[in-house]
Amino acid sequence: MIWIVLLFFLFVFMLIALPQKGVRVLMYHKISRFEKDFLTVTTEQLDNQLKYLQRLDYQWITAQNLLDFYFENKPLPAKSVLLTFDDGYLNNLEWAYPILKKYNAKATIFIPTAFVGKVNAWDNGSDAIMTVEQLRGLDPSVFELALHTHTHRNFADLTIEEVETEMLQNTAFFAENGLAYILVLAYPYGGRPEGELNVLMKKSLKKMGIVAAFRIGNRVNPLKIKDLYDLNRIDIRGTDGFWRFRLKVKFGKIGLF
Repeated sequence: MIWIVLLFFLFVFMLIALPQKGVRVLMYHKISRFEKDFLTVTTEQLDNQLKYLQRLDYQWITAQNLLDFYFENKPLPAKSVLLTFDDGYLNNLEWAYPILKKYNAKATIFIPTAFVGKVNAWDNGSDAIMTVEQLRGLDPSVFELALHTHTHRNFADLTIEEVETEMLQNTAFFAENGLAYILVLAYPYGGRPEGELNVLMKKSLKKMGIVAAFRIGNRVNPLKIKDLYDLNRIDIRGTDGFWRFRLKVKFGKIGLF
């Protein structure tokens, strides 16, 4: 019996110790000084997380770096991590930016353009979304902007025509307001249609020039990705303890983690 226990712990140790190859994409939403919940990480948590990643020699990349790797074979660091923030909350500028700058980190912010300068009405919330001027003034050495639809609707509930309308309005807003952005999408709620509609959606996105899209998935992306419209992100929650964060970074999601 004791050998079984020893073998089990040896297996767990080896699993944790072995390097996990691939590209990690971490998904954040809101940042707060003190409050934390499912969608909100505190400044202390974010600081500790970036410090940990830096200590383990992870290298910050942008979504554009990821595209350059896939389309132009430009090399990525051996241990790459892409930080993403959904929705363009003002607190990303107020609280996340100083911490990102502290660690020379980079991040991609996905913007639902109908709510720029307003609040997160899709959640019936009251959290401020950055204005056009604030988005335009973001430090380009830290932030890049990308697409999160126009009205933050779940693609799983939309027709292909509605998906196209959302994305045309999304890109038009950036163009009309002179905002630099990349043609990469984060699906609201991680939602996509299934079956044939999923195939048609991807064809439609490609036709509009959108070259990649992120789901949630909670998996580490392999270097040989099969589908650029099905990239995985790892959901980082304020309710996660630091040990769970470390496991998520290493594995994505396993079992209850």
